[in-house]
Amino acid sequence: MKKIKYYIFFLLGAAMITSCDNELTEDVNMGIGVEQNEGVSMQGDVVTVKAGTPVEFKFAGDPDNILFYSGEPGSVYEHRERTEVSSDQIVRATLHFKIWTQYGIAATYKNGLEIFISDKFPGLSKQNFKEDSVLVEKFAWDEAVPKANLPQGQKKIDQALSYDIDITDYRDKEMTLALHYQATDDKKNSMPRYNFIEMYIENERSDGFVSRYWPSQFGFTAVNMMCNHYLNSQKKMVNNREYGTITDGTPGLWNLTNAKNGCFFIAGGGKNTGNKNGWLVSDGLVTTHCEPDQGVIIKNITQDVPTYTYTYNKVGEYKATFIATKVNYKNDSRIMKELTIKVVE
Repeated sequence: MKKIKYYIFFLLGAAMITSCDNELTEDVNMGIGVEQNEGVSMQGDVVTVKAGTPVEFKFAGDPDNILFYSGEPGSVYEHRERTEVSSDQIVRATLHFKIWTQYGIAATYKNGLEIFISDKFPGLSKQNFKEDSVLVEKFAWDEAVPKANLPQGQKKIDQALSYDIDITDYRDKEMTLALHYQATDDKKNSMPRYNFIEMYIENERSDGFVSRYWPSQFGFTAVNMMCNHYLNSQKKMVNNREYGTITDGTPGLWNLTNAKNGCFFIAGGGKNTGNKNGWLVSDGLVTTHCEPDQGVIIKNITQDVPTYTYTYNKVGEYKATFIATKVNYKNDSRIMKELTIKVVE
């Protein structure tokens, strides 16, 4: 009798394991519909909706995760890996930044900052400092901002001077941005620190989408002209003295630690800290840069999401894409569903 019981338990256990295994190896399935009303209708895979009317998508099946691309500019599935658009799609490209000074007396060290631009700069070798240092000094740069228009004493962030440089004409070219700080220590006055904030390249596209390109993506390289003078004020800079940047306020060297947010600076230092001469040079910038389009996660494995509501406000035709996945250690299943969204007045 005991043997029979054990055998039954064994069969039940085996059945449960088989059932679990089947669940783990099942492919994901998902159906999509919409809640139809006066402003929303669906025929086949085509949804017609009045602009500004919420669309309630309804899901059937058992996906663990759902990722949604609306099909609007910035959320197109086919553009999820795109990082550049054609030049004819750029309506306007603008280099924006603000500058304010701190410490020192900018008026005493007049014209200590220069900002240049060029589509002919050959680029730094980043390996031959002597050649690079001569190149940046001798090259025929174009002034991006006249020296007279740069800060001469704005010592508060709310006094920062704002600049918008139209770089639309560089759409089909590689543009180099170069910043140059130079101050001769007069032994009497501190040298100013220049703070750059809110720097980015903004591209306005013909589809109405606006994208931004931040300094951390510019490929900036410092050219530290005083590296072989071994200034006492720069003694902490022991590695890569020629091209390195710093994470503190060492005078005469560029600090890019917050460049991803559009902010960086170069400090001048106090009196008797030596002359300062430092360049910051970008790689060749492509002004047709764009960020990859993004989807929205509307469901993960911890959520039960039978519906999702989204509103299209602009008349047009869009391809809405839903990516459903079911992932575990035994199986990785994925399906894609697409709906054509016709937005009417």
